[in-house]
Amino acid sequence: MRLIVCNTFWKRLRGAYGHDIHQGVLLIPCRRVHTFFMRHTISVAYLDADGQVLFITRLPPFSLGPYVPNAVAVLEYSLGKSLTDSFLAEAVKELLILKERRFSA
Repeated sequence: MRLIVCNTFWKRLRGAYGHDIHQGVLLIPCRRVHTFFMRHTISVAYLDADGQVLFITRLPPFSLGPYVPNAVAVLEYSLGKSLTDSFLAEAVKELLILKERRFSA
C-alpha cells in the first residue's frame, strides 16, 4: 500500500477524498477526521507524537470520527486492509521525519 503524506492545510482538507482506495493517507497535524463526500468506508488510526497507535476505528461515508486530544496524526487506509507492521512503520517514519524537521528549523 502506498502512503500519501498530507502535511499542509490544502492536502489535509482533501485527505483521502479522490485518492486511489488502495493508498494510505497520513494527515499531520490531525486529531479528528470526517468522511463527508466519500463513497467508501475507511479505517482510521490515530497516532501520538511518538507514533504509538492511540485509537483505531472504521468510518462509513458521511460520518465524523472521534476527537482524540493526544493525537498528532491520523492514518487513513482502506477498509479490509490490515494495519500491517510495515505500513505502520512507514507512517511512523514519515511522522518522525516531519517532527524532526519542525523542531530543527
